[in-house]
Amino acid sequence: MPRRSCLALLLLVVACAACGREDEPTVDASNPQVTFTGALRAVHDGDWPTLQRYLTKDARFAMESDLRRLQKNLAARDTQLMRVVEHQLGEGYESEVAAAVAGDMPAMLRFFVRLSPREREPAAMGMRIDPRTRAIQMGYTIANGEQRSVTLVQDRGRWYVSNLQL
Repeated sequence: MPRRSCLALLLLVVACAACGREDEPTVDASNPQVTFTGALRAVHDGDWPTLQRYLTKDARFAMESDLRRLQKNLAARDTQLMRVVEHQLGEGYESEVAAAVAGDMPAMLRFFVRLSPREREPAAMGMRIDPRTRAIQMGYTIANGEQRSVTLVQDRGRWYVSNLQL
């Protein structure tokens, strides 16, 4: 193939690869602190599309499973869960439960955050590094004072959340 045709083909491939990505925001995952802050900000905001960009595939699968389990328990009107929902959301919680049961992952994340309020940018409480796996665990506190942790791993120069305790 002539050199000019190869160059034109390469430009076409690059242009096509970029199509549809302009409106998709990128996330900064350049260091553990930025990833920690960005992921927890996305949780606080109930921003499922952004949160997914910070998660490993396994973490995304685990979170989806947890949110589906919550959705299933809401649909079954689990008595203990309904007491928590009523206590947290107050009167009129039934309409929010119905919307969550009928909703998708973003709706379930937003519902969960309403049940378990948290800071938009909680301070990290220390950082533990596992030298064998290069994983970093960072702790944080949710609004009611309970402590949670986030585990981060590095892959190809980016940091991802591999475990997120909500």
